[in-house]
Amino acid sequence: MKDLFWVLGVIGVIAVLGVGGFLLGNELESTAFPSFEREPPAEWDPILAPYVDFIEAERGLEFENPVHVRFADISAEVASDLAELRAEEAAQAGEPPETLAFTDPYGDAYELLGLVDFGNSDIQAESDATLAENAGAFYDTVDKEIVLPEGQTELALSFTIVHELVHALQDQHGLIGGYFDSPDASQARLALIEGDAERIALAWFATQTPAQQEAYFDAIGLDPDAPFIEEGNTYLESTFFVSYSIGPPLVETIIATEGIDEFNELLRARDIGTTERFVDPIGASETSSVDASAEIDLPDSANAADGDLGALTWFAALAPSAGTEEAFDALVGYDDDAFAIFANDSGEVCGRFGVFFDTTEDATEFLDIVTRRLNVEGGEVNGLQAVLDICNPIGSPDDQTPSTMFPLIVASELTLYHVANGETEGVARCAAIAQASTVSATAPLALFDGYDVLITEAEQFVASCSSE
Repeated sequence: MKDLFWVLGVIGVIAVLGVGGFLLGNELESTAFPSFEREPPAEWDPILAPYVDFIEAERGLEFENPVHVRFADISAEVASDLAELRAEEAAQAGEPPETLAFTDPYGDAYELLGLVDFGNSDIQAESDATLAENAGAFYDTVDKEIVLPEGQTELALSFTIVHELVHALQDQHGLIGGYFDSPDASQARLALIEGDAERIALAWFATQTPAQQEAYFDAIGLDPDAPFIEEGNTYLESTFFVSYSIGPPLVETIIATEGIDEFNELLRARDIGTTERFVDPIGASETSSVDASAEIDLPDSANAADGDLGALTWFAALAPSAGTEEAFDALVGYDDDAFAIFANDSGEVCGRFGVFFDTTEDATEFLDIVTRRLNVEGGEVNGLQAVLDICNPIGSPDDQTPSTMFPLIVASELTLYHVANGETEGVARCAAIAQASTVSATAPLALFDGYDVLITEAEQFVASCSSE
């Protein structure tokens, strides 16, 4: 079976699923690319050709050659490829697929942080099913082709085609790295890759007349006035969602503050830097200053230290109980983390979490918010590290919905807005976080035309932050 390295999307306002998401980063990405090169087509397929010039001009890069395109039952193909991958894994492990256990230590860590309740469920099967059900199209980096869903009109496919063509352009310029990351770091990489594609697709959409935009909405069956977030999704689904939706403003902020050349180098880099970018796109360091796995003090009976969970995971764990603004405050200055799973004297499964920050003050603030707001007893600050031992879940999976993650998207949008208006980094960050904490997660803020809704009261937050 060929290595699975897709870049996925869905048809509609926001792409919600893709490679590098929760528990999938190491399984769908691969650095073992085949040595053969498929011969590209001699000319662009008519369904792709109308968008090529716009994408090249908007992205500032030229295609090296046309790419292949084909139509398929996307969900069935993804499900089939994943089933083949699981069977191959089971064969290597010497067990049939139905008995292959999920033993990733991240599972224990996520349960202790109150993000999921695996119980007797097969989290791998659940992840695969969610991916297959929601995948709408993909670019295959091995076969160098865009795969589009059958039975859609060209108009309904237009936004998706632009998105997937950007992935082909990224691939031709070495901007899609197939690196093994932790789940959180994989999502940060995914946010950059998908955010780049999504922002170009949104820019293309903005060139359409109101009548053309309305026709597109009709073609895909979307009501642009309806809330684009619905309550009730799980942590699994909401973390898939966030990498795509936070991507465009995150990428635009990085480009605005560091430049397009630096952004391209970031996509090429093996280490994309601390996942603090999720909560503070203008404050993230280029690389972690510590190797958290080497620094964490392992308790007795600990099997190993793993890392990292990342700022996105900690935000999801903190936000429901601490509130979004304190969750932001707790994680500004995040650098790296590691965790170890061990059994305590009572035989309970526990986790030791070491969360590292840029300063001791940042670590102290994090520990203060965690111990005040969550069901955590004790903890200590050791230099730049906040250390927590957790043996019982500190939250409820029922609290994990897209609304938990939504302020991350709003904060990135507003950070970009304030930076573009010339505010200092401190004021831009402060104002964006303060306002993001007040915006309803069910407001009709479809990414196509909802930006004006966000900035109506932005200046009052700037004034407040400037006076502090």
